[in-house]
Amino acid sequence: MKYTKTKYPNIYFYETTKGKRYYVRRSFFFQGKKKEITKSGLSTIPQARAALTEIERQINEQELGINTQLTVDQYWEIFSAKRLSTGRWHESSYYLYDSMYRNHIKDEFGFIKLKNLDRNSYEVFIANKLKKHTRHTVHTINSSFMAILNDAVKNGNLAGNRLKGIYIGESAIPANNKKITLEQFKEWMDKANEIMPKKFFALTYMTIFGLRRGEVFGLRPMDVTKNEHGRAVLKLKDSRSNRTLNGKGGLKTKDSERYVCLDDVGTDYIDYLIDEADRIKRNLGIIKEQKKDYLSINEKGLLINPNQMNKQFGLVSEAIGIYVTPHMMRHFFTTQSIIAGVPMEQLSQALGHTKIYMTDRYNQVEDELAEATTDMFLTRIR
Repeated sequence: MKYTKTKYPNIYFYETTKGKRYYVRRSFFFQGKKKEITKSGLSTIPQARAALTEIERQINEQELGINTQLTVDQYWEIFSAKRLSTGRWHESSYYLYDSMYRNHIKDEFGFIKLKNLDRNSYEVFIANKLKKHTRHTVHTINSSFMAILNDAVKNGNLAGNRLKGIYIGESAIPANNKKITLEQFKEWMDKANEIMPKKFFALTYMTIFGLRRGEVFGLRPMDVTKNEHGRAVLKLKDSRSNRTLNGKGGLKTKDSERYVCLDDVGTDYIDYLIDEADRIKRNLGIIKEQKKDYLSINEKGLLINPNQMNKQFGLVSEAIGIYVTPHMMRHFFTTQSIIAGVPMEQLSQALGHTKIYMTDRYNQVEDELAEATTDMFLTRIR
């Protein structure tokens, strides 16, 4: 077909059996590559000029070259892969968010195109979730979905997030109790000391200083030093979970790296863990690379799965009738530290939180400040 130029740039005409028709052709560059968009079958010059104006707008607003037909499932794959590749998520973070997506969002919205998401349907979805889950869980589900959609908006795959600002009401499901009293803590720890193997109790003792379970199992001899008072100072820099048994080379975020000062009892326990690990490696002739030399190994020289700690906690809780998890110890440390008067900014960094409000939800610490935080906490629990 022969296209003839008109006096208007990028607009051509051609002859058909039904008469003259107009054709628009506009080149543009996207991500360094030349692309072209066309539109034909236009009956008049005004129609062609209007079509060209719309194309120009799309180019200027960078709407062209970006797939606006993606489903939620398709964008989830893009979103999660990007967060992993940029280091924003570690592997364990991916498993957490992937589980959240697959268990709560995928079946309901995964097959729907981003641009076709309906606010009314989402409000019903949230209301139904509140019938089955705590309000905190529903907030987490909503926040996870909003992170995906907001990212799609920023990348141009979605014009706007119509689901933003959905009201989340109250739930009939009571929130999980993550708190233990001072008396319960002391009673539980006494029973744990009585029935836990010494190695697991030593690992458990680390949790009372606000360490996450993964951080306890990520401890290596290279992370332990002594201060001028002979107390152990942990420089937390790695983590192990049941999904990253060989370590992941870092913590939840860069800001999670921090110092934690132990008391004299904790110092004895960390020394014991180091000595035990050395004994096992020496007997088995194991030589480990420093960055992979984790303290939590068993008699066979194998790394202990962090899930084993939860099993030990379960045995103690069953024996004494007080339910406690490793993460509840972190809540306990936070609560008792606040009661003892630890400044919020200091406590936030001691916990490895990037923002103070994260510490508030539990209701710059260097070596010497870490010791002060620990001492204020200990005056409360003893």
